[in-house]
Amino acid sequence: MLDIGAGPGYFTRAMVKMVGEHGQVIAVDIQDEMLRILKEKAEKEGILSRIRVHKAEPETLALTEYGQINFALAFYVVHEVPDARKLFEEISNLLAPGGKVLIVEPKFHVSADEFNKSVEIARSVGLSVLENRKIFLSRAVVMQKEKKNEIIISSGILCHLTAFNKKTFFIITILQGYSCFYVSDNNVSVKPDKAG
Repeated sequence: MLDIGAGPGYFTRAMVKMVGEHGQVIAVDIQDEMLRILKEKAEKEGILSRIRVHKAEPETLALTEYGQINFALAFYVVHEVPDARKLFEEISNLLAPGGKVLIVEPKFHVSADEFNKSVEIARSVGLSVLENRKIFLSRAVVMQKEKKNEIIISSGILCHLTAFNKKTFFIITILQGYSCFYVSDNNVSVKPDKAG
């Protein structure tokens, strides 16, 4: 899990409880003082060993060494960064396929139009809206990185599956000149490409 703009660790410490004794939470902030306070609180609670504290740079999260994550929290952060597109690109690159990000912005500071623009930017970098959430005095959405899998259909043709959400319409590109449209869990139809 990743807590972007962790501040003194209010959500980080709660996330540690969610990941269990073997999980890790990466707490990212640009302010040294906030990270120091987070460390002190986590040390007192005996959970510091499950938190990786990371100082972001002014223009980037700089999280190249951590691998893929399953969940990211961006709570009251997007409106603070100079380049929302770059932030969402970094989040998308960090998320494992199917990974989720909860984006929460303050209603008193971010208009509905501004929030919707942020959601559109996130969509443009490969995240899709999974659900809108109601959070007090906030605008919130859960977004998901598309899943990419491979499946073998009965004829042995290899398919690459891109799932945009858990309900409907998956587009599959099949090698060997076929296109396959996967409409539900139980129905796969296969058609030759024009070239095939």
